[in-house]
Amino acid sequence: MILLLIVLLLVVAFLVGYLARQSSEPPMPSDIDPEREMEAAVELHRIHRRLDVAWARSERRREGAALRREIRKALENDEQ
Repeated sequence: MILLLIVLLLVVAFLVGYLARQSSEPPMPSDIDPEREMEAAVELHRIHRRLDVAWARSERRREGAALRREIRKALENDEQ
C-alpha cells in the first residue's frame, strides 16, 4: 500500500515538473520570413537529393562487390 502511494506521488511529481517545464519554454515564433522559409526548403531538397544519389551509388558499389565475390568463388570452384 505504501509502495503504491510512493509510486503515485512520483508520477504526480513527474507530471507537475513536465507541465511546468513545457509552460516555461518560449513559443515558436510565428513571424517567419516566407523567402527564408523557401530558401531553407530548397536547400533541404538539395540535401535530400544528394543523399539519395550517394545512397544509390553506395548500393551499386555494394552490389558490385558482392557480384565480384560470387564470380571469384565460382572461378575458384571451377579451378579446383
